[in-house]
Amino acid sequence: MQAISGVGSLSCIGRDQAASWEGKGGLALKYAAPRFATHSAVLLMAAAMPWVMLHVPVGASPAMAGGSIPGTALAQAPFGRAVDGIGWSMSGSLVVPALPATPPGEKHRDIIHYQAVDGDTLRTLATRYGLSVNTLLWSNPKLVDRLTAGQEVVIPPVDGVLVKVTATDTLTSLAQKYRAESDAIIEFNLLRHPETLPVGDYLMVPYGVGPEPPSVPQQNAHTITVGKRSWYVTPVWSSGGGLYPFGQCTWYVNTRRAAPWGGNAWQWFGRAKAYGRPVGSTPRVGSIMVTWESPYWGHVAYVEQVYGDGSWLVSEMNYYGDPGGGWGRVSYRHVVPGTIPLIGFIY
Repeated sequence: MQAISGVGSLSCIGRDQAASWEGKGGLALKYAAPRFATHSAVLLMAAAMPWVMLHVPVGASPAMAGGSIPGTALAQAPFGRAVDGIGWSMSGSLVVPALPATPPGEKHRDIIHYQAVDGDTLRTLATRYGLSVNTLLWSNPKLVDRLTAGQEVVIPPVDGVLVKVTATDTLTSLAQKYRAESDAIIEFNLLRHPETLPVGDYLMVPYGVGPEPPSVPQQNAHTITVGKRSWYVTPVWSSGGGLYPFGQCTWYVNTRRAAPWGGNAWQWFGRAKAYGRPVGSTPRVGSIMVTWESPYWGHVAYVEQVYGDGSWLVSEMNYYGDPGGGWGRVSYRHVVPGTIPLIGFIY
């Protein structure tokens, strides 16, 4: 008896059995072919599933048909669960959250145009709006601390300098002038074309710094030179309170603006600053001018008017220059920058 050489070998069987075997083999192949095709299709689908899941969001089509905003349909697919931080819908599609049209930015308070009422000061407004007094001073270059009812005060959204753009202003010049970053100005004001600033509009220089006030005058004897003139001053110090003798410059100015800090005229600048009053180097209507025009006691005057050329008009008492009224008399004088030994202005 010969060994069977293979499963499909017919050498050890008869003709009838061979015919029977061939019939069964044909029938097996007849049913095996569809099964093979089905298994092949399943394998192909399994292999393609990762690509399908990433590119064809199953179940999202109905939402996409009525959606008008890209990404809305995917966001509306019913959420199933998150795997490794990625959201998947119940149907197996990737859930992509809809992105806003513009990225959300930090919301700042708008610019406020405040109408002053009796009793308002820049200091009280600064406290009310959470700003520094200097921010209000720099952003309102014509105002002094004590406000008059009806005056408009521009309240910036944050600390810094709020400027009204002129034709000569550029992003670089404003950043340099107020010691700020150009990128910070662009981002805060949402400037689309920073190369051309909108003339006449307000522009916020966030956390910029305006002009620094003059330093407190020295208490020792020293020489002051302005232009071609020099003054040798020998300060006389006083510990006096807020009472001033009639006829003196301090008495008169105190009647125009309360000066509770006391002392001789030259001391007013440093004492007012220590008292919390804002000070500076440029004249403003209603400010107090402090000078070394008296080399011992100093001199104070009240600023009545400021002119376009930078000069200003003061009213004063006990001034013996030209045109002065002398002791107990009020006189008016036009002051030109660079002609007097100026200490500074109290706002």
